[in-house]
Amino acid sequence: MRRQYHFRAVGKDTYIWDVHHLLKLTQNLMPKKVLLADIQELNEAYWFPDQYPTNH
Repeated sequence: MRRQYHFRAVGKDTYIWDVHHLLKLTQNLMPKKVLLADIQELNEAYWFPDQYPTNH
């Protein structure tokens, strides 16, 4: 699988995470439940900034 990256604009900066590296760092962590409502990215317009997810 090709490398995957996650990008996030924070103020005037862009944060970029190497997903494969994050997976390696977390391999010994115990999973925990997270509410979908707590995942901000699920309700953001990303690919098309003038359009929103269909659940709105």
